[in-house]
Amino acid sequence: MVKHRLIGHELYVEIGEEVLNTIYEEALRAYPFEGGGFLFGAYTEDRSLAQILLMVKSPSTHASGSSFLRSVSEKQFMRIHKETGLHYLGEWHSHPDGNAQYSGIDRQAMIEIAEYNKTEIENPLLMIVSVKSRKVKGYEIYMYDNKQLLRYEQDRS
Repeated sequence: MVKHRLIGHELYVEIGEEVLNTIYEEALRAYPFEGGGFLFGAYTEDRSLAQILLMVKSPSTHASGSSFLRSVSEKQFMRIHKETGLHYLGEWHSHPDGNAQYSGIDRQAMIEIAEYNKTEIENPLLMIVSVKSRKVKGYEIYMYDNKQLLRYEQDRS
């Protein structure tokens, strides 16, 4: 597991190596277009740690070099939860030939997710993968909080 700490807070995210590699593979497969999907996992009882344990690819209806429209039904989320016991944690997408910094569109998407009452998540996670010249250059993980996206950094302890 790769552990990340929310800058200025004692909140953590862990992502399994296998999940991370699957995300990389999907980002590279989608290149030169954006790819993306959904993150599922579990929280500790005190909610100080979110573990990303599963990535589900979004059956996108539209992808380009600068945008990705996701499509999923509530039934799909409920089925995944029923089959795995995992909770929806947030989303990921790639930025082809760009960095892993979120855009205004990314921020707005997180606001909409947090405000959509059926997701039952106040602080969704957003992971952005940077892909340049058919190679993964890195990624960032953010947490939505009060109309802001706060960045996690890799915890080296």
